Amino acid sequence: MKFLPTFLLATPFTVFLFLLHIPIQAQVFTPLWDVRFGGDGDDLPHCLLLTPDGNYAVGGFSCSQANGDKSENSQGDYDYWLAKTNPAGGKLWDKRFGGDDSDLQTCLLSTSDGGYLLGGSSLSDSSGDKSQHSRGAWDVWLVKTNNAGVKMWDKRFGGTQSDMLMDMVQTPDKGYLLGAISLSGIAGDKTSSAQGGWDFWVIKIDSNGIKQWDKGYGGTSDDRLSGIQPAIDDGYLIAGWSFSDSSGHKSQVSKGKRDFWIIKIDSEGTKIWDQSYGGNGDDVLTRIRRTDDGNYFLGGYTTTSANGDRSQTSQGGKDYWVVSVNANGNVLCEKGFGGTADDELTDIQQLQDNTFRLSGYTFSPKGGDVSEDARGASDFWVVKTDSTCAKCCDKRLGGKLEDNATAYLSLSGHESVLTGYSRSDQGGDKSQNSRGGLDYWVYKFEMDCACMVGNSPEPRVTVQLIVQAGPNPFSDHLRFWMEIPPGEDQVRVRLLNPWGAVLRTNIYEVQGRSQIEDDYLLTNIETGIYLLTIESAQGIQTIKLVKP
Repeated sequence: MKFLPTFLLATPFTVFLFLLHIPIQAQVFTPLWDVRFGGDGDDLPHCLLLTPDGNYAVGGFSCSQANGDKSENSQGDYDYWLAKTNPAGGKLWDKRFGGDDSDLQTCLLSTSDGGYLLGGSSLSDSSGDKSQHSRGAWDVWLVKTNNAGVKMWDKRFGGTQSDMLMDMVQTPDKGYLLGAISLSGIAGDKTSSAQGGWDFWVIKIDSNGIKQWDKGYGGTSDDRLSGIQPAIDDGYLIAGWSFSDSSGHKSQVSKGKRDFWIIKIDSEGTKIWDQSYGGNGDDVLTRIRRTDDGNYFLGGYTTTSANGDRSQTSQGGKDYWVVSVNANGNVLCEKGFGGTADDELTDIQQLQDNTFRLSGYTFSPKGGDVSEDARGASDFWVVKTDSTCAKCCDKRLGGKLEDNATAYLSLSGHESVLTGYSRSDQGGDKSQNSRGGLDYWVYKFEMDCACMVGNSPEPRVTVQLIVQAGPNPFSDHLRFWMEIPPGEDQVRVRLLNPWGAVLRTNIYEVQGRSQIEDDYLLTNIETGIYLLTIESAQGIQTIKLVKP
């Protein structure tokens, strides 16, 4: 069996925003269901999504043969493995894609045509489900399917060395932006020279997988991309970690060992600015999420003591570390969470109440920020924070052996779905025995708790503007109304589509007015969740709107 890269184991018509008093309440946790999928080998999930038809899709990679929950034999070593379930976790179908060697799926998107785009990295040559020869060692490999999981096309991108896909997003033109790491110089599909060791590599393709451009970013040492998020101005934030000092595309000196590193690029890949965050130890960014107000939550793990950008010393080995930054990369808050052993963050999701869920896994016993005893060797660990990075509560889930969470999905209300790989048999929080080695484990639950100011018994109070927008859901017409408080000079309103692109921007001069209202005519737009952002001296507020 081939060596696996270690970083892979791892409303009504009107919406009102007003003065909000959050009551103090105890944590509520309700398990809804859990399910295991696997065969006789190792099966490791890395991506999870809610499908347009209200079901779930979980993707990763598998070396199992056709047995257990897997319906097709392995093509080589590891293959991409995608499973679709109904809302109760029952398997609807599964599909395997691979060649004659290892193929590791790490990304999954629902596409605008109702199908799926699977992305990852491949060592395989042209064989099995792979239609193109390998460029070098690892290549970026995409598989496009229809809504039944039937392959439509596949594409490979790479140079003469290793190139591995880490994240991807759909772009406003229905194409895709791929975020990879690369050791290759100018060769094959890569037009940028290598800067040092690993570099960030960004590839823009159209809806049929045809490359439109590519760009590399890095310093003189290792720099590894972990995520991409669309910016509010049609550009993108690419994020990962850097071992490089000030060199190449990196403008700041290293703060310790590895640092969080983010780069703002425009829609053509041109760098606008970059920023790094860290202390004197190891600070490894694993996830970035754009928040509804246009800011960003960066997450990863840290071994750093209180210095540099870190306000706390690590509680044990590795701790979760989150950094909230604004659209210009300025720090809004940062916080670490952990116990006495290693705790590694793998995903971040924002909830409808503007709180956040941090998920990953913990090796720590009860103590520090870990409120429950260990179930086994390692357990899923979820931490809820507010928008100021303050912890609200945490929850641990696991069996008697190894259970490591890799992806998190936030649903309506307080419901969530979490997936990861599990070696545990039935016991603890797990309802089914292992199929073989490591299995996909999917767990749905409801979790709620109040967020307070530090340890104070006083509830947090958030002051916001009064805004109305509707109807919601809307068809081709949207009405916007806002009450203007004293001290405002100008209000900027933006409407963003489901892929983060700005559809329209309106700037309203207040000039003594107490109210602003307007009508938007919106024709020929696609179904999905749209964001209406209102920027004023009070800050940025966001309304989620549904186009059915």
